[in-house]
Amino acid sequence: MSPPRFQPPAPTPPDRELPLWQWLWQVYRNPILTWPRAVFEEPYVLRQAGRLSAHFLLDPALVKGVLLDHVEAFPKAPIMRRMIEFENGPNILTAEGEYWRMLRRTAAPGFQAKKIAAMGPVFVDAAQRRLQAWQARQGDAPIDLAKEMMFTTLDVIIETMLSGRDEVDTQRLGEAIATYIDTIGRVQPADVLNLPAWAPRPGKRRGTIAGNYIRAETLRIVQNRRARPVERPDLLNLMLDARDPESGHALTDQELVNTIGVFIGAGHETTALALTWALYLIHQHPSTEARLRAEIAEVCGDAPPRPDQADRLVFARQVIEEAMRLYPPVPNIPRIAAQDVTIGEAHIRTGDFVVIPVYAIHRHAKLWHDPWAFNPANFDPELAASRTRYAYLPFGAGPRICIGMGFAMLEAVLILASLIQARRFEIIDPARVEPQQTITLKPRDGIFARVREVARFAAAA
Repeated sequence: MSPPRFQPPAPTPPDRELPLWQWLWQVYRNPILTWPRAVFEEPYVLRQAGRLSAHFLLDPALVKGVLLDHVEAFPKAPIMRRMIEFENGPNILTAEGEYWRMLRRTAAPGFQAKKIAAMGPVFVDAAQRRLQAWQARQGDAPIDLAKEMMFTTLDVIIETMLSGRDEVDTQRLGEAIATYIDTIGRVQPADVLNLPAWAPRPGKRRGTIAGNYIRAETLRIVQNRRARPVERPDLLNLMLDARDPESGHALTDQELVNTIGVFIGAGHETTALALTWALYLIHQHPSTEARLRAEIAEVCGDAPPRPDQADRLVFARQVIEEAMRLYPPVPNIPRIAAQDVTIGEAHIRTGDFVVIPVYAIHRHAKLWHDPWAFNPANFDPELAASRTRYAYLPFGAGPRICIGMGFAMLEAVLILASLIQARRFEIIDPARVEPQQTITLKPRDGIFARVREVARFAAAA
């Protein structure tokens, strides 16, 4: 018997074109609502306004053309650089050409499978600390799952990147990152109108203050470590010691600040959102919750999950992958054409915008069965292996696929298993939840829940 169908909340563009003023408002509020409705049904959609052209690529073959076959012809769009670079100069996410290749080669050893596996206990410990914090709370006040997962994954990042929370104000850093993403990390009407940098952008002052704090804190940590080296197996030490295997280049302080800053900001935000959406979906779908709890009990027993058990937590991984299908942490991959290129039916001219709308690809009628419904069976190993590679893009694809993909997946599986093993979450007003696009896809105004011990819940039932 098939489990009951569950269709979670989803922003869907209107059938009609919006008036300009309304369209600009939605650009700021939730840009997904400005996409053409056809992106959920057609392989390719072209939108033109005057001399501006935007190519929406949905067909996996077209996506492959941009992310792999002609990758050098499609650099990051200026709007993406504005959001991620914040006046620091290019980093591993925004750099192009040989400079990007140098940064990637230099950082790659820190993300080898053996090094990631060795970090597994840190992931479990972070989850256990979060459980202890909930245990120590007084009363029955709800928590915001999004904020709780942000602080859990920031805890992980600080420990694995910088070997400890002692020299970092984790609370303040987390708040600064959240402020930055909610201000600088939003699409602004001034961006789509191609207005100059001095044009008004809501929240820019708050975002600038937050960005300056993140940059100054990262620089302080880098300079302290250079001045007083310590023997720690963290990413900062690896990056300080690293040399590009081809040129011998050692990263400067500025390059380290840019690289470590991106790993701290992007690395914890995206995994936290995957966990937030997974917890929300699990607790709206009882059969998924029951199956997941049964798998965790079978694999882990009563003890906290261990890193060497992660490969056996197959359904936990499927749930996370399905959560990232419905709510991809990065819902859109924007590019700009540096030269004229024809890919299939898309005739792209120099200067045209290219949009790879991951959120729409993951819900596309021609790529997925019942695409709007929550169904972890989409990632049964055999079915997933047969799927076209460029139909599922939570970490991007091609040579610029996320360098931290393996890190993020192991972290998400172990934290999810740790939390589900010990707690249940009663979602408050689940229909109110609204996905909102900034640079990531987050729940607008959070997801609130009451935390219940599993044994207490079972006894009450």
